This record gives sequence, structure tokens and C-alpha cells, in this order.
Amino acid sequence: TSDSGNLTLVKYDKEKKDFVTLSNEPYYKTGSRRLSPGDYVAIDGKSRACMVASIEKTRFVYTFRRDGDGLLSMSSPIDASKSKLLTFDICALDVGFENPLFAAIECNYGDYENNKHKDDVQIKKTLSYYELDLGLNHVVKKYTETLDQDSNFMLSLPGGIDGPSGFLLCSENLIQYKYLSKMTHCLPIPKREDNKDAPTFIVSGIVHKMKRTFFVLLQSNFGDLYKISFDFDPQDSDETNGEGGALNSIEIS
Repeated sequence: TSDSGNLTLVKYDKEKKDFVTLSNEPYYKTGSRRLSPGDYVAIDGKSRACMVASIEKTRFVYTFRRDGDGLLSMSSPIDASKSKLLTFDICALDVGFENPLFAAIECNYGDYENNKHKDDVQIKKTLSYYELDLGLNHVVKKYTETLDQDSNFMLSLPGGIDGPSGFLLCSENLIQYKYLSKMTHCLPIPKREDNKDAPTFIVSGIVHKMKRTFFVLLQSNFGDLYKISFDFDPQDSDETNGEGGALNSIEIS
């Protein structure tokens, strides 16, 4: 995504050593505004769909398909926007071949805006799950729960035989593992002596997949890099619905 208002699929050409455009879909006006989608992008675990969201209100979901020649293209956008909704982060869960499922940290400020006594209104952050029904071609909200106000970052984990599925939910000084509505593991974020009293947040991360295993690299607002290792049992996994093996423990270093 970019401020051009286009969503573009690109492929790296090894011979040309350059990116080649496969599909280019205009979806919004040029420029970068709070309503312009593209600040957040989440891709389904099986690469069947993606959600593109803005800071406020706007959300589009695209499905991907291949034609008879194997060329990849994307569908017209499915509008999942909602007014007076702020988005802090989104991620896509690995659910195998079930309907794609997206998670979002968000808050609705409608009650605050419409209330004359604004000091009495508390705006709460929530974790919401959105399911893309591939048969009916529409998006529905499946589940919502209240989060800590300092929750700010999510990173989805591989499912099936490659991992436990679910995602990491990061907040001030804390990393949590969640699988849908369940939260099973918590990790305090290690700190250096010179900033042990300062609040630490995870601001970016990446999953590195290997054969039937993986690890996660996370970076804090102080630039510190953390490695998260997972001990899980792939024998309990189900690749059809993305349900990963039982997670035994998580370590951070």
C-alpha cells in the first residue's frame, strides 16, 4: 500500500533482480489521511485473503485467486468499515482452510462523542474477531472482549503442523499468547538496568518459519531485540482448521 490509493501485488523476479507488478487495484483517493486504508495490512495464513485498514473507520477485505494460467489476482473490495471506530493494530489468524479470521485491537468512541458529560465516559480498547465468509462473500464480527488500555501490537503465529496457531498480544511490559478467547501464557518483557523503570512496548516483529518449527523476533520502543522460542507438540495439530499443536512453554531472550 502507499499514498497512491492503490493496493498492489508484486513478485520478486530473480533474473531481473526487481519487483514485478502482478495486480494493481485502485481503492481510495490519493494522499494519506486518517480514513485512508493502508496503515494496517493482515494476510490470511493460507494467503486466500487480506484485510486493509485505516486508523479510523475504513476497512476493506480482498480475496485472492489464480486464473487458468496461474496468474494471481484479487477481487473487488468487501467493505467492512464502521464509523467512529479507531484501529490500533490488526492481524490474521492461521485457521487452515476454515473461513479467514482477522483480529483487531480497536475502540469505539461513539459513546464518548455523543455524551455531554465526557468526563464520566471511559473509552475501552477491545479485541474483536472478524470472519470472512467465503461462501456468502461478506464479513461478520464473531467475538469481542475488553483489553488493557495499553495493548498496542499483535503478531500471528503459524498453525497446523508448523505451530500452535493463535497470536502474541503485546502491551506495556508484557507479552501474552492468545488463541481465540483463551490466554494461556504471559511473558514479562526483559529490561536493561538503565531503563528498568520506563514503560516498554513492542513496536514491531516478524515470524521466522523453518521445517516444523519457528521462532519470533520482536523489537521494543528502545530498539532492543527479543527472540521468542516456542515448545509445542505438532502431533496434536490439525492442518485442516489450522489448529496447532499443544503449546507447552514460551521462552524470551
